[in-house]
Amino acid sequence: MKMPELKIPEFKIPGLDFGKSDLEKFLAGVTFPAKREDLIRVAREKNVPDAVISAMEKLPEREYTSSEDVASAFGKI
Repeated sequence: MKMPELKIPEFKIPGLDFGKSDLEKFLAGVTFPAKREDLIRVAREKNVPDAVISAMEKLPEREYTSSEDVASAFGKI
């Protein structure tokens, strides 16, 4: 079964080589809604670089409803 394409807007985290395509890869395993801790757990399981996990730890502690919601939050950190 083909996974639906994520509709994440373009973004780049300043100082990190991490953007939309990287976020799409790791969010493919996330079930929404998801808390920040869930996002970090999945990222660790997928061996996302520590710098990206550190950036994720700066995301607001709340429940995220979709991949677009996560991307929007990343765009604000």
